[in-house]
Amino acid sequence: MLLLFFFTGVALSAFYYGYILTQIPGGVLARKCGGATMLGLSVGTSGALTMLTPLAARAHVGVLIALRIAIGMAEVRKGPFILCFIH
Repeated sequence: MLLLFFFTGVALSAFYYGYILTQIPGGVLARKCGGATMLGLSVGTSGALTMLTPLAARAHVGVLIALRIAIGMAEVRKGPFILCFIH
């Protein structure tokens, strides 16, 4: 039972591992490529990856964790991209 809680916690926090890893690269991409283009790619990518979540959950917990990290990496770029519209 404790192992189930452990994997649940890891799967839920995996999003933030990907989110943290791409903070600075997301800001650099926003400056180079433009906020509107990268915001659209970020929303599309995170949406497409989120739709794969049920398949990943059925496959294996490791696949789900990797997918959650990828979703976090796609989501992070929204913050720096929105700041490009302000400046």
